[in-house]
Amino acid sequence: KPNSPPIKQVIDAGVVPRIVQLSKDNAFPHLQYESVWVLLNIASGPAEATEYLIKHNVHNAMIELLKTSNLYELKEQAIWALGNIAGDGKEMKHLLFDHGILNNILIVCRSIYDKQCVTNFTNNEEIEQCPLNQYLSMISTTAWCVSNLCRSSAPPTLRDLEFLIQCI
Repeated sequence: KPNSPPIKQVIDAGVVPRIVQLSKDNAFPHLQYESVWVLLNIASGPAEATEYLIKHNVHNAMIELLKTSNLYELKEQAIWALGNIAGDGKEMKHLLFDHGILNNILIVCRSIYDKQCVTNFTNNEEIEQCPLNQYLSMISTTAWCVSNLCRSSAPPTLRDLEFLIQCI
């Protein structure tokens, strides 16, 4: 497909471990954003690509980003990657539950708008005109991720169900 991300080529090039490392480097948030974007695109691919990311602990890196970054664009990209992983089936969804996704998504759901957290790495005109839109986009992506966490099977525990309800 002409507009498909080159998932297989990136995996075959062996650069995923370095991209994961860059996604954790909060000294360079724009580079961190680009790295997370690459990982979320790989997570949008076939199940084998997602399994490859799991072997390289991408899920933990994305969950950690939800805890450590205050930047909306970074959080949104991490949530998008996690939503892609959750959408790959029951096993992936339960893996995310086991690694604490819900505690961290709940923090995002409870957040309030702060203009200091807006970055606009993508130079989006809409964000320039109304920075609140970046926060709203992050919340929208979070709702989509939560819907992926609710799909296909029940949560593994009553505690997880309680967290999901609080997110809604």
